[in-house]
Amino acid sequence: MPTQSSSRASTAPTWSAWNRMTWPVMVLVLGTLGATAVLVLVVDEVPWLFSVPFAVFVIFLMVIVPTWRMQVDDDGFHVRTATGFPRRTIPLEDMAEVMKITVNIWDWGGWGWRKSARGTGLITRSGPGFRIILQNKKFVEVSCTDSDQAEAAVRAISARLGTTSV
Repeated sequence: MPTQSSSRASTAPTWSAWNRMTWPVMVLVLGTLGATAVLVLVVDEVPWLFSVPFAVFVIFLMVIVPTWRMQVDDDGFHVRTATGFPRRTIPLEDMAEVMKITVNIWDWGGWGWRKSARGTGLITRSGPGFRIILQNKKFVEVSCTDSDQAEAAVRAISARLGTTSV
């Protein structure tokens, strides 16, 4: 649930939320990673020096892929995985505008942290989300759990920017 702050001088977050992939996507991604790890460990021809680090890497991905922490405060918009890495902060001075949008996973080529020439996407599902347009005309799109979460994020960022976008 978003938290509201009445003081603009405060560094406390004005909005904070967790975002998770939908269960069908998580089952698909984690099932594929798990099956791959099992196959690598079972096949006799694969050396242990490769298979053990690969299994550890798969387990690491299974922890970080589905859950993201998002926050808006005086420093800007912050996003990170449940483990804290990867992470990104978009400073307020780099933001030009923010708006509520409908995110389509296929515009980004699938789920996850996506990069392209036009910008960056944190895509966990199709549906409600928001777009931050940067001063350099690139943008960051973030999918949200529901429309209320997207609207709360847009309002919090707009308040910090001194605009009235929604």
